[in-house]
Amino acid sequence: MTQYLLKATVLILLGAIAVLMVFIAKYWAPDRTVAELKQWQLPNSEFIDIQGMQAHVAQSANCYTNRGNTAEKNRPETIVLLHGTSASLHTWKSWTKALSDQYCVVSMDLPGFGLTGPYVDESTRYSSENYAAFVIEVLNHLKLDRVTLAGNSLGGKVAWRTAALYPERVNRLILVDSVGYPTTPKHIPIGFKLAKYPMMSPILNRILPRNVVEKKRFKRVCR
Repeated sequence: MTQYLLKATVLILLGAIAVLMVFIAKYWAPDRTVAELKQWQLPNSEFIDIQGMQAHVAQSANCYTNRGNTAEKNRPETIVLLHGTSASLHTWKSWTKALSDQYCVVSMDLPGFGLTGPYVDESTRYSSENYAAFVIEVLNHLKLDRVTLAGNSLGGKVAWRTAALYPERVNRLILVDSVGYPTTPKHIPIGFKLAKYPMMSPILNRILPRNVVEKKRFKRVCR
C-alpha cells in the first residue's frame, strides 16, 4: 500500500511538473527591447527626450495645427490621457478618435510601460510622485500650460497625484476606475501572491497569458 501511494505521488508530481512546463512554454514572453517594440509606434506618435528616456507620446492632429495659435480663446482645450497598469497609450485610441474633433488629445507611455522603457537610473522608484514629475516634464516639453488630466487605474492615481502636487497645471480631472488612497485589499490576485515567492518571481516576470492583459470589457466600452 505504501509503495502504491509513493508511486501515485510521484506520478502526480511528474504530471504537475509537465503541465507547468507546457504552460511556461506556451506563454513564455521575455522582455523585448524598446527598439523591437517600436514596430507598434502609432502614425501620430513620436519619441521625445524626457529624463534621459525616449518617451513615447501621441498627439491628435489639431494639437500641432493650433500649438502656435497665440489667441487663447481659439486654442482647443487639451486633454491628457494616462493609461493603467500593463497598458500603454494604445489604450486610448478610441477615446482619441472620439475626442480629437473638439480637443487637443495627448497620450503617453509612462516609464516602464509601452515604448517608453524603464527609468535610466535603475534606483528610481516607480512611484506616483515620480510619474507625476514625468507627466509635468512632458507637458513642459510640449509647451502645455494647464490641461485636463484623465487617467484609468494606475493612470488615475498618477492624474490625481499630479493635480495634488502641481495644481497650477491641471484644470480638471477625469478618473476612470482610478486607484485611490492606499487600502487593505479584500482580494489579492493569485499572480501577485505567487510573485512574492523568490523562486516564482523570475518565471512570472517572463510569462504573459493573453487573457491576463486582454481588456474585453474596456474594449466594449470604447467601441
